[in-house]
This record gives sequence, C-alpha cells and structure tokens, in this order.
Amino acid sequence: MLTYALSKDTNKLEHIDSVANGLKCNCFCFGCNDALVAKNNCSSSRSNHFSHYSKDENRNCLMTQLHLAAQHHFLNAEYITLPEVSFLYKDEFLTNKAINLKVLSAQLETKIDRYYADVTIETEIGTIAIEICVTHKNEHDKTAYYQQNKIASIEYDLSSYLSKDIDEAIKDLNEYAVESTWLYEWCRDELIQNHNVFLAKEKVRIHQKRQRSAKLSMTKLMFDKRITLPDLTQYFKHKIGGTQYSENVSVFTQKEIQLTEVFEVASTQEYSLLKGNLNEHIIWIAFLLERNQIPDDIAKLGGSAIIQTPSINENEQATWSWLKYPRLARRIEHTKKQFINRCKLKKQLKRNVNWFLLNTDNLYKKDYQTWSNWMKKINYHLKFILSFHMFCAIKKNIHVCGCLILGIF
Repeated sequence: MLTYALSKDTNKLEHIDSVANGLKCNCFCFGCNDALVAKNNCSSSRSNHFSHYSKDENRNCLMTQLHLAAQHHFLNAEYITLPEVSFLYKDEFLTNKAINLKVLSAQLETKIDRYYADVTIETEIGTIAIEICVTHKNEHDKTAYYQQNKIASIEYDLSSYLSKDIDEAIKDLNEYAVESTWLYEWCRDELIQNHNVFLAKEKVRIHQKRQRSAKLSMTKLMFDKRITLPDLTQYFKHKIGGTQYSENVSVFTQKEIQLTEVFEVASTQEYSLLKGNLNEHIIWIAFLLERNQIPDDIAKLGGSAIIQTPSINENEQATWSWLKYPRLARRIEHTKKQFINRCKLKKQLKRNVNWFLLNTDNLYKKDYQTWSNWMKKINYHLKFILSFHMFCAIKKNIHVCGCLILGIF
C-alpha cells in the first residue's frame, strides 16, 4: 500500500496525510509514472493511502516508494549517525565508535564520475555517499570505484522492509536501526596511518628489548661457558611396494655441554654472534633479532651452528634450534637405516598377520599343540611386537596372542 508519492509540482516526496484528497493531490507513482488518487478520508478500518488512477499497483511501485522514502529521509535529515567502523588490517581489527554529525547540506542522485550516488551529504568530516538497497546490493563496479578513490560511502539495507509497513522503515531510519555496511569507511585512512605509526614504534621497542635480552644471555654464556644444545628431529620417508612409511625421528636429545672458550664475534641490527670452542671443535651461537629470516652471514657459517629465534609473542621465550650439524651426519644416517629396517619389519609383520587372518581356523584345527606352544611364549613376543606399534593392526575378533606370535614365526 502506497503512503508516499512524488508531487508533480515540486517533485518532492509527499505523505498521504499532507496532500489534498483525490486527484487534487497532483501526485504520481515514480515506479510506473501513473497518476495517483489520494484516499485520505478512509474509515478507521482502513488506513489512508494512494491508489493508481489507470494502472495496477505492482511490486516495483512498492520498491520505488521504499527507496524514495529512504532517500528523502537522508535528504531532509538535520543530523546523521554514522555507524561504528571496524575492519581487519594487518591481523588487527581497527575500530572507531559511532559518531553523530550535523548535516550541512544534502543532494539526491549526485553524479560522481560515471556513477550516481543515491544521496550525498556534506558534514564537518567531509562528503558521505549513501546508497539504498531495496532488492539489489550496490553494484560491484561502483563499490570498487568508491574504494579505489577513497570516497566515504555507506549502504543501508531495506530489503527486509518490503513485506512490512513503510512507516516501520521510516521509524527505523529515524532511529538508525536499519542494517548498514560501510563501502569505504570515513576514517579508514586515518586509522591505518595511526596503526602504522604504532607498529613502527612497536617494532623499535621490541627490537631494543630483544637486543637487551640477547646481550644478557651472551654475557652469561661467556661467563659460565655452558650451553644447552637443542633437540634435533628428522623427518624420514620410505616406500616399500605401494606402501609409504613416514616418521619424525629424534636424532639428538637436548644436552648441556661445557665449552672451553666463548667469545663475541659480531653484533649487528639483525643478529649477535658468538664463537664457542669445545676442545678442537667449533660451534657457532647466533642470537637472531628478527623472525623468519636468517642473515646471509649466518647462513654461510661453516661447521656446527645453533640459533636463537625470537618468539612471536614477546611474553614467551625464544626458541633454540640447529642451523648446521655436520658432526651429526653419521648419526642421522644410522637413524635413517634403523627407520628403514623398522619399515621392512612392519611390512613383513603385516604380511604375516594377513596370512594368519586368512588361515587361523585351519591352523587351530590342524595342529593345536603347535598353536598352544606359541601361546606360552607370549611374554617375550608381545613386548617385541608392541615396540614396533603393530598391536593396532590386530582385529578385535581374532585372538591377539595367536596373531602376535605368528608375526614372529
């Protein structure tokens, strides 16, 4: 039901209660351009409304009425409340609370380059472009243009009001309860600039804190000459037939050692470097001051080297890891051979288990005494099999003991 229409004389939006009755209202429907008849003397059982003179009212007429009512709301507003701003930038949400502004001026269908904004309003913080959504969101190209040209713009979504009384939409617009989305935030550039300044200051502060921490650790290390070598784990893969095996294997367990000599070699904005001597052997000890990058000077070091990497969270401890470990090469090769042998044993055990699952009934019936003797050896063989994690391969409906023993014989 239409309760708003455009005046033919002024082209302004008029409410049904503010015009003359009948055709004297001199109004038309902007949706279909038909003349309207004002019916503002309706009985209490029916609200005052406009009806079409020669055409039938359709959905497009109601859509247009809603769109026009929203446009004229902002056109005639003395104040506007801009909603809260919140967006993600460099893993942080930058926010600015809602703000109430006086409207200095407003204009309908403002041309901006090749686009038209539904309404533009002038405020003390600048121009705000307003888009009204009734059935379709703002065009992607227009939104992209607003964003690329940093034009403060906001879209109000009235799609849920098509099936409601238009007075409800007007009420929610007046109370700024209509859902809205910033197309380009009015304070985005300022928030980003302020955040970048903050990040720059934080970077300097954190870097200085890391320098102090590294200096304290280096002083202590050069004094007592004791260093804890970190764990070393290697990831191995081995394929047998069509089966791929993989495992993270510990090659070296954390160990504290006593050095014969420790002294500082270099200190830059990126790292601090110590050289430690252990009898005839050298170990380099690098304290990195930046994450996720290893300076070329450190990467080119010859011999064994461990590095301390600063934590992501400055309240957490830095982590130690191996950068180079030539003296562990033989141990790594030996550990890999052990891994391959375990893979071969697993493959063989799986083959034996599968054979047993297919033949268990025949074995039990054919030679019970042999099967029984296998049971008596369970203590030794169970421990052996479990050490290679084969227990999970045994099905619940098969006697565990018999299956495990068969994997050995």
